[in-house]
Amino acid sequence: MNQSRTVDPQNMLRRGQLSGPLFWKGADLPAQRLRVAVVGSRRATQQQLEHAFAFGRELAELGVVVVTGGALGVDTHALQGALAATGEVRVAPLAVVPASVDTPFPKENLSLFQEIVARGGSLCSKIAADDHHCRGRFHARNDLLVQLVDAVIAVCADRPSGTLHCATSAWRRKVPVFAVPWSPDVPQSAGSQALLFAGARALWPGVALREAMGLLQRDPRAFLQRADELPLWPAQGAASTTNAQQTFDAVGNAWPCYAPDAPASGLSPVDPPGCDAGLVARLRVELRLAGEHGLTVEELAATTQTDRTAVATTLLNWSLHGGLKRVAGSWYALASASRL
Repeated sequence: MNQSRTVDPQNMLRRGQLSGPLFWKGADLPAQRLRVAVVGSRRATQQQLEHAFAFGRELAELGVVVVTGGALGVDTHALQGALAATGEVRVAPLAVVPASVDTPFPKENLSLFQEIVARGGSLCSKIAADDHHCRGRFHARNDLLVQLVDAVIAVCADRPSGTLHCATSAWRRKVPVFAVPWSPDVPQSAGSQALLFAGARALWPGVALREAMGLLQRDPRAFLQRADELPLWPAQGAASTTNAQQTFDAVGNAWPCYAPDAPASGLSPVDPPGCDAGLVARLRVELRLAGEHGLTVEELAATTQTDRTAVATTLLNWSLHGGLKRVAGSWYALASASRL
């Protein structure tokens, strides 16, 4: 690869400051281009990896610099997607590595890092060439990544995870955060659901991505209405506890949450996909009676005589598909209850 060099951080960062130099390899970042971080789990499912690749390719074809931490899994597929971009407007990605740019980590991605630099992209790090990689530097890498970008897309995450740390770091610095709304039964989905509850915007590849990038270019403040911090995670529960149950328990009663806009008119007769139709019907009856005030997970479990985990899973899936809204923390109401 090309020789590494030191650069003035203030010529590269979007926000904040760094003490000391920034170590760089490859081309300088085009200052006028949007930069978007694509982050997620190393243990992502095949569909999640396909989303990461699609995000990387589509962002690069929109002229956006794709930024990742260079890790295996989602990071790798986003970088590969960016390098696979076609068309007249495409830009090479940036990998922010938790090691020296001369000996980037992980070693499994060495050929990918070489291709990035050869194709006009770049690597960067706060770690000097004579310093050795250590595990404790992943969070510092995430903080640097956030300072370099205009937005963060969380493809998938469990809880706790480096992706959630990255999102928290982004929100502290007023960087918009997006998340893919996976169904609760999908692995590595609990962290994504928590991000949505805490105020991240739902996002998919395709039209939604193009529209979001257009708005981000015009008015990034439109994506910053959210909670100040992520909720604190409780101790890990029983092994049988589901991702959905962990997410509901983690969010707690007092945290503002993401909720899709209510339907244009009336109550949707369509059951959320992947849910027990009988349970949805019973929940709908109780929520209709409760009106705008809504009910908690515990109250709905009691009135429908259903296991709390099953109720929590159904409510979460239903919320992500636009049929419910959350009111007063952990209370749930039909999305159009205010018009009944």
